[in-house]
Amino acid sequence: MNIYLLKTVGKWLSFMVLSLSSLIDGNYYHEKNVSVNNLNNEKNKSVIHNVTKYNTEVIYDHSKPSDYEKVITEGQDGISYFDGKEEKVIKPVINKVVEKGYGDFVGRITGYGPDCEGCSSYGNVSCRTKNGGKHSLLNDGIYYNDEEFGSVRILAASLDGFPCGTIVEVSKDSTKFLGVVLDTGGSMRNAWSKGEVWMDLAYSSQHDARYNGIISGRNINYKVKRWGW
Repeated sequence: MNIYLLKTVGKWLSFMVLSLSSLIDGNYYHEKNVSVNNLNNEKNKSVIHNVTKYNTEVIYDHSKPSDYEKVITEGQDGISYFDGKEEKVIKPVINKVVEKGYGDFVGRITGYGPDCEGCSSYGNVSCRTKNGGKHSLLNDGIYYNDEEFGSVRILAASLDGFPCGTIVEVSKDSTKFLGVVLDTGGSMRNAWSKGEVWMDLAYSSQHDARYNGIISGRNINYKVKRWGW
């Protein structure tokens, strides 16, 4: 048989097989090009987030005692990222704001009695009591009954720094007690004008102050519990 005739018959048979397969499936063969566009141009980029820690801001309120503390604003860390051109902020940083009292000091303390040189012959202290009355170290004693803190020792201090009625916790080593500022003196005022704290603790006499004192010297810790009346 002629070889060209065989090629022609082969092509015809192949066409018939393909046509029968298409008829059996009930479908026609289609070829279609589908294009998918990647719209996320930054899909393969690494995005680095930056976390900025918040700071704590302290506001001192001189009208509040030293152990007073109140959170005014809660802190929040900031979160941002760099998009290749500029920094984008996701969450802004918010600093924590804390309000604290004022009144921690280190200074000096001495003792005095109502018979000290320059003291009132009646033993009267410089300050009026909360109800406006007088207090005498001779007649009323070296303690004052405070309506808030109870029985406390009487202290002399600079009234420019520690107004009348200020309650102070005095401590050194194992000695600790509460006192109230009801008196003043030249040495205390001079020390305060130089930025120093000097207080005088009242005793029943100069002799007691000198020989039976419970605390004296420097490096005394003062912690204000209440400013004035």
